[in-house]
Amino acid sequence: MLTSGLIAAAPTGASITCDGGLSQSWYFAQFLASASGRTIIVPAMHEVTALGLAELCGVDVSFIRSQTRVFHPDGTVNEADHQLFRKAVERARHWFTPPEGTATHD
Repeated sequence: MLTSGLIAAAPTGASITCDGGLSQSWYFAQFLASASGRTIIVPAMHEVTALGLAELCGVDVSFIRSQTRVFHPDGTVNEADHQLFRKAVERARHWFTPPEGTATHD
């Protein structure tokens, strides 16, 4: 849910590409699509840094780059879910009181 909030605050288009470790979870990709209301595109090659390095070395990776899985919002996350998450975060902010004289980050 925090990620969907960041996506909402950023000037993005209708779709977002997701790579790296979490992109290997289809559940996460579908949840992110539903929570953010945007299409999530997941490349077949999850480690795109390595793919970019191969391109810099002159390797034709166009075939690998063309292989993707696309996740569309499916309505499983709604405004009530977002509101429930915001309430939980607000309650959790006050669970810990730092010792006297310790800096806080509110």
